Amino acid sequence: MHAPAAPGPDGPPECVRSGRVVALALVAALGAFVGGRIAARFGRRRVMLVAALLFLVAGVGTALPIGIWDFTAWRVVGGFAIGLAAVVSPMYIAEIAPAHLRGRLSSLFLFAIVIGIFATQLVNQVIFNLAGDSASNPLGPLEAWQWMFLLMVVPATAWGLLTARLPESPRYLVDAERDGEARSVLQSIYVDDVAPKLAAIRASLADDRASRLSDLRAKGSGLLPVVWIGIGIAVFQQFVGSNAVFYYSNLI
Repeated sequence: MHAPAAPGPDGPPECVRSGRVVALALVAALGAFVGGRIAARFGRRRVMLVAALLFLVAGVGTALPIGIWDFTAWRVVGGFAIGLAAVVSPMYIAEIAPAHLRGRLSSLFLFAIVIGIFATQLVNQVIFNLAGDSASNPLGPLEAWQWMFLLMVVPATAWGLLTARLPESPRYLVDAERDGEARSVLQSIYVDDVAPKLAAIRASLADDRASRLSDLRAKGSGLLPVVWIGIGIAVFQQFVGSNAVFYYSNLI
């Protein structure tokens, strides 16, 4: 690793600019914040299709940028798509999977994320090895880092095509007063009578209410213990050091 360069007349040193561009992908938090509300209005399946499209556009945009400004903008688009996918995908799984499979399918969703990250590192290493240090670029007119971003189109397209074949969440359909479609979806999953399941969904929607920040507070003062546990997991997870590898493996 090279020592950080001193700030020049054109702005902060390169390492600072690089850090800002990398960090802006974490705008995923914004996508996660609004993902649930968007899915409640337009449906889980549509939001997952939008996320796939955003991934595809972000992959092309970051691979073929005009300058640092639009490269950063495409990173934000990709980060927003991450937030949407991270919220809506497990929501869809929980709402459409049979109860006895719900837990293991949600766990497989998290396992798939880790496998995807590992696969990305392997693919990037292959691209890096193909590029080599020679003056002649065997990868064609694009540089290695551009191919790394451009290949995002492959999983984005696959996810979009597979999502297009999925039925809509029965919970969303009941909430949208489309009981006939919800019944058809449930009948494609269960072999027994789905009338009790429809009734259970209606009952849960009747008891549903909008979440509020006050729900996180304990009766006396401060936050609920479960909230502190979640905060602690998020904080101590950073000490694992995996994010440094995920985001800066090419520099390391």
